[in-house]
Amino acid sequence: MMKTVFVHSFGWPDVLSVESSQIPAPQPGELLIEVHYAGVLPLDCAIRSGFAQAFFPVEFPYVPGFAVSGVVAQLGPDVTGFKVGQFVFGNVKGAYSEYAIGKETEIFPMSENLGFKEAAMIPGGGASAWKALFHIGNLQEDQKVLITGAAGGVGQFAVQLAKNRGAYVLATASPSNISFVESLGADLVFDYTKVKLNELKEKVDLVIDNVGGEVQNQAWSILKKSGKLVSLVQPPSEEQAALIGVTGAFVMGVPHRKDFIALANLMASGVIKTEAPNVFDLDSVRQAHTKSELRHGRGRVLLKIK
Repeated sequence: MMKTVFVHSFGWPDVLSVESSQIPAPQPGELLIEVHYAGVLPLDCAIRSGFAQAFFPVEFPYVPGFAVSGVVAQLGPDVTGFKVGQFVFGNVKGAYSEYAIGKETEIFPMSENLGFKEAAMIPGGGASAWKALFHIGNLQEDQKVLITGAAGGVGQFAVQLAKNRGAYVLATASPSNISFVESLGADLVFDYTKVKLNELKEKVDLVIDNVGGEVQNQAWSILKKSGKLVSLVQPPSEEQAALIGVTGAFVMGVPHRKDFIALANLMASGVIKTEAPNVFDLDSVRQAHTKSELRHGRGRVLLKIK
């Protein structure tokens, strides 16, 4: 038996329930992962509340969570690319559990010098930033990019990846996180409590929106002609984009396998650094969701399970 978090109905974090369940057996093409860390993503909270049901439908009861790091505990009948005892990270269905099943195609080997804590921040954090910047945003060397919510789980990756690509990085952060975002390499950091984006004279090629709402509305004005706004929180207005001659896009799906490996190598070599000061145990999963929903913290919220 194992400890697992279940959700039996939509609602606030108090619908998260820690219960006992059977350890599952991997089927063909699957691995059983002993979970060490699970990422608590904004998407997890949106699904739990029912807000994301149109895009990510669930049937009750379900086990939340996607992003994990851990150790291969058992291989499915036809899995040959991994071995029992190997350190891995990736995407699973039902990460908030002591053991989880992952598809072989969505699990990746951990690089040497990469810890479990750091690896758990790649799916949903580093992977989302990579897709937004490079696959959708097509960011090029010497271009200018604005990253909102730059201290968060996606933002901290986006700042460093953009700088590593040779871009000029503008960012927004709370007063307590400005020094942190500057330490990541951002060229210009704005205190979002004092500066409105639509009052800035700067013009950028790309906006990475990690906040949405009024901040996204303001961000349109900072784009150059033919620029692009890529959001990770809500689909941008097609009408607004067409009105000012720019492009809006919403991040869906995940990058390619080689991108996950590249991210792991960049982190293992120290090129990309991350922070996750908010780590909770499995029994504190309600507090973890409450913290994640505040959306003002630094780095990713994590569950330490092993």
